Amino acid sequence: MTRENVVPLIRQSQPINITHPVRSNNVRGRTILITGGASGFGASFARHWAAHGAHVILGDVNDKAGEALAAELRSLSGATPHQHYRHCDVTSWESQAAFFRDAVALSPHGGLDAVIANAGISDTDFSFCRAQEKKGDGNDDGSPGPGKPDLKCLDVNLVGAAYTAHLAMYWLARNPGSTAHDLGKPRTPDGPERDRHLLLIGSVASLWPVAQSTQYTMSKHAVMGLFRSLRGMAGWQSGVRVNLLCPYIIATGIVPPIARIALAGAAVGTVDAAVEAATRFMADTTIVGRALVVGPKVRVKDDNETYEVTELLQDRDADPAHQEAMRNTGGFVTSSWECYAHDYELVEMTNGRILRMMNQIENMRGWAGWAKDIVVAVGMMLRLVKD
Repeated sequence: MTRENVVPLIRQSQPINITHPVRSNNVRGRTILITGGASGFGASFARHWAAHGAHVILGDVNDKAGEALAAELRSLSGATPHQHYRHCDVTSWESQAAFFRDAVALSPHGGLDAVIANAGISDTDFSFCRAQEKKGDGNDDGSPGPGKPDLKCLDVNLVGAAYTAHLAMYWLARNPGSTAHDLGKPRTPDGPERDRHLLLIGSVASLWPVAQSTQYTMSKHAVMGLFRSLRGMAGWQSGVRVNLLCPYIIATGIVPPIARIALAGAAVGTVDAAVEAATRFMADTTIVGRALVVGPKVRVKDDNETYEVTELLQDRDADPAHQEAMRNTGGFVTSSWECYAHDYELVEMTNGRILRMMNQIENMRGWAGWAKDIVVAVGMMLRLVKD
């Protein structure tokens, strides 16, 4: 193992075996907070987890839909009475902070086992890249120039997610019955240990640009950056496992009509596939620092790491007998694919070279160089040394 391999430090788990069944009942008894939970993915997550015995606390700005969903969750077979909704504007620090405090107070055990940073919207200004002159809008002196862009998409998807993650780091680390040393250990519904889990919701836009959706792509790239940073810190600092879900284009309210027209005829992902992937993260507490892309359900032939799609299974389940036959020949059915799974172990060439160079420089400087840097840093803190 070379020094560039930092997997042991960040305590990342092994690759996810997506052929293993998802054990939804493992979420029983957990308190799960969901931002943007009144509709879309959040509402679908809530219905599935509540039906399997989780205590779900929803936050959203759509109070009518949120209250109705909470009432629906309480009526589900298998659900506990601890299904709640509270108003939460993720772009407001005060609103989110109050939401987290309320959620902890509503939790049957006085803590949060999981936080889902789900709130998100599509682009609010599709003219971002083709700004036109608009006098008087943002130009008080009437000088020529474009109008001020609407950055609500960034406010919700980026600032809101940052607020959620920051609050999650605080409250998850204080979840009664959990400890930092339990990171990555399996837990059962009847076991004494509780979880500390932050699930970030990214997108395929976290991986590549989406045409005409500049702000959405910016924000989801930032969520990927948030994931890659936190998963290397949150584990050893706070015992919080951080994972990321990146749904492919899925027909929910966030996809505008123009995008649906552009995608006409293409295979899209399903909400059920996203729920399954999110539940895998939620139910399997051994998964730490991993990311899944969710796309269409397909039957795949696996030949020495080369995947060949043999059948699209959109809108229907795979035949169990045929699925077993495919497994026997190296094939499987999936709608999930790992991304950014090995970047801490096998970094890209440029990062690898930089890391090796930095390691060599550190070795050359030795303890004397380390001590000098510490003295300078302390001197700057005490204002005895100028930068």
